[in-house]
Amino acid sequence: MKQIYPLRDKVLGRMLDPVGGTKTTTGGVIVVEHNMTDSAIRPRWFEVTHVGPDQKDVSVGQYVLMPHGRWSRGIDVDGTHRVEDFLFLLDHNDMMGVQDVNPLS
Repeated sequence: MKQIYPLRDKVLGRMLDPVGGTKTTTGGVIVVEHNMTDSAIRPRWFEVTHVGPDQKDVSVGQYVLMPHGRWSRGIDVDGTHRVEDFLFLLDHNDMMGVQDVNPLS
């Protein structure tokens, strides 16, 4: 991975459940999530991958819950063209919660 250094109090992260992914219900039904549908407009979990030197609220390796739309368009830093690898600039003023363990595992 190429090195990227956020400035000031900026936070970068990877989306844990990107839009367009699939979800399997407890009954085994596979549901594809489409962008701009009601099921896609919801808070998302991100793994914090980079923080700026002035960021005091979160650290690398933590997980943050962000309200819908409070992140940038994804940046394909590694050139993989896979949305799972994109980095997103997160609006640290709107973080709804933080935890140390992956909430989706």
